[in-house]
Amino acid sequence: MTAPVLIEMPPSFASGETVTYERLFSDYSPADGWSLTAYLAGASVESATATVSGNKFIVTFAATDTAPLTAGNYQWEERVSKTTTVIVVARGRVEVLPNIAAAVTGDMQAWAEATLAAVEARLKGNASTDVLRYQIAGRSLEHYSLDELMRFRNQLRSEIRSVRAGGRFSTPVLIKFTGTRFDA
Repeated sequence: MTAPVLIEMPPSFASGETVTYERLFSDYSPADGWSLTAYLAGASVESATATVSGNKFIVTFAATDTAPLTAGNYQWEERVSKTTTVIVVARGRVEVLPNIAAAVTGDMQAWAEATLAAVEARLKGNASTDVLRYQIAGRSLEHYSLDELMRFRNQLRSEIRSVRAGGRFSTPVLIKFTGTRFDA
């Protein structure tokens, strides 16, 4: 199966992924001497000069170009140029996602999930061995109380449930009303 041909910058892509799309501008044809350059700017900066195929521009950000991009939101812009004229023909935003192929353990884990594991490990050992207050030579140490850790754990669990549910508070319930009148 052949991948669909993109006609503009996608809304997102992963770093280390090749991004290729076609652009066609009737007013700025390559046959008339126009060239096109695409730019990405955010935590990192990258650009790609389009190649020409017939009357279309083919924009390609190679995997080696996107690999150093830090995950996050970027602005993109396409500019056509001919001699001393430069015109911005399109602009927008794109999200660069982390490269899952280069991930190591924990890289793709949400902060709330990693923190929940740490809080639960702390709770597991807290009942018999944790110190509430400690002071030596003017330096002190105090840990969160069991109640504070339990509240934080519940907050993290709720946040994780919300993310997994797509932001919904609960599972939708369908209700069917039957009958034609209201009996009191």
